[in-house]
Amino acid sequence: MTGTPHIFLSPHLDDAVLSCGGTLAHLRRNAVPVTVVSIFAGEISNAEPLSPFAAAMHQFWGAPADVIALRRAEDRAALAHFGLQPHWLSFKDAIYRGEPARGEWFYTENPELFGAIHPAERDFPQKIAAALRDFLHRENLLDTPATFYVPLAIGNHVDHQLVRQAAKYLIRPGDAVFFYEDYPYVQWNPADRARALRETGDLWRATGFHEKIISLTDADVQTKMDAIAEYRSQLAILFGGEAEMRAQVRDFTTESGHLAEKFWERENSSQ
Repeated sequence: MTGTPHIFLSPHLDDAVLSCGGTLAHLRRNAVPVTVVSIFAGEISNAEPLSPFAAAMHQFWGAPADVIALRRAEDRAALAHFGLQPHWLSFKDAIYRGEPARGEWFYTENPELFGAIHPAERDFPQKIAAALRDFLHRENLLDTPATFYVPLAIGNHVDHQLVRQAAKYLIRPGDAVFFYEDYPYVQWNPADRARALRETGDLWRATGFHEKIISLTDADVQTKMDAIAEYRSQLAILFGGEAEMRAQVRDFTTESGHLAEKFWERENSSQ
């Protein structure tokens, strides 16, 4: 396939499909070149120390290495619905990050996961951007201007915030940027959209945003739901089960009166 590369920056292994799955199906149906990169997809050894917060989670989830292997297998199966291969960077999820040799952890409870980025990670966005740039160069995806899809960080998860910041160091003049609404956070708390847009505008020095609506077919939405269903370990947590997921996704994609996904584009920016 030839044409402008469309690059989706997915904080975790399911975020791009959850938030943009209909658009992924739409683009692939029209033979558009698409790449999905998951940033916080690094492997965790069972021998690595865990924070009490992470250890408590793994009491329910199982051994860390097994959990990551399962999540990657789910991601591979989900992206196969779009004819895509997964691409995973090696950064670890927020609950695993810290200075374990000193017994220090950056995010030790749920409120911290959805709060401010830890001061020790102030320069982390530049590191993420450098890793993304290296990957995209290897894949020859920076030879021409590209279209990037970046999380708005609705819900305020720190990993989504970090990817939004990293994108600012990655985007070049001539690239297009569409900010996507983090799903299902936006469905849980639609009022948080305003905060996310305001913070994104401040970060990117944008004077405002306008909506970009991608109209979808029923087949696009069906493909999205089938792909989300591959993330079986997440369905009960996020939706209550597969049937509930399909009902909620269908309701959300018809929110505007027709099948669609919504993105946000900067009206003006010094970037």
